[in-house]
Amino acid sequence: NNVAFRKEVIMKHPFPDMPEGVTRKSCVMLSRELEREGVPIWINTAAQVSHPAPNGIRHFFIRALAEGRDTVLSERPGSPALLRGYYFKKFIDNLMKIITNGKKVDLPVWQTPVALGIMLTYYTVAMTGGVITRLKPDYAKASWRI
Repeated sequence: NNVAFRKEVIMKHPFPDMPEGVTRKSCVMLSRELEREGVPIWINTAAQVSHPAPNGIRHFFIRALAEGRDTVLSERPGSPALLRGYYFKKFIDNLMKIITNGKKVDLPVWQTPVALGIMLTYYTVAMTGGVITRLKPDYAKASWRI
């Protein structure tokens, strides 16, 4: 994530302590706090970042499992059907991105099903990480460090 703050804002609202075992989503947690406090958040769509692709198949799976774990561990109490709703939204959002942005980056039509398969695999593994976290939270907190 790219983010910039005025000094007085970040001093008053530092990045939150993460729940035990969570390694991701501090920006999401901070943005929710800023919204609750009425601090305006400006989006600059020209500011972009490129994350490196996972470093091999093992990293791909660990990253997906960690996303599922962190989603469950950082959920708000009483969030209904978080796993189902969150991941269904991810499937749909990323399906649309692959279809619309594939054209922008000259993704050959024959590679579109491959990209969709990779995305489907990632979010299925992420959902699995979330389910494992619900069933065995101590195991999940100690596993899948990224």
